[in-house]
Amino acid sequence: MQTLTKQQIDFIDDIMERWGAWVYSGRIEVRQISLIGKLIASINPQNPVRSMCDDDTGLLISRIVSDIKLRSPAEYEILIQYYVYMNNKYQISVWLYSNRETNARGHSLTTYRNLVDKTLYNIKKIIFLKYIELSEST
Repeated sequence: MQTLTKQQIDFIDDIMERWGAWVYSGRIEVRQISLIGKLIASINPQNPVRSMCDDDTGLLISRIVSDIKLRSPAEYEILIQYYVYMNNKYQISVWLYSNRETNARGHSLTTYRNLVDKTLYNIKKIIFLKYIELSEST
């Protein structure tokens, strides 16, 4: 898989941010969203108004995201934390670092920051390619 260009990253980030707002607004039920995500969201007030995608785009992205959830629940959790709850990469890294289950080996915070960066980039690639594929077929 080739690397994404800056324009492709910006394009998919915009769609995912709108999808995150769409999910956060309750337009679709995201099952098993972690308690930590809700807790962090309540501590860090979110923007009161976020631009949302339309329902067709939201359902299309949700279909792609459900495949990610099945393949890798850990990547799905990072995606939800970042796009739905708007937690930044550092907040997600700190949570992973301080979580006994995910940090059983005692990795450094830098390791988790790199993991979050890599995971989000890979998720963007997957979603971008699937989005283009599914958009062209409809």
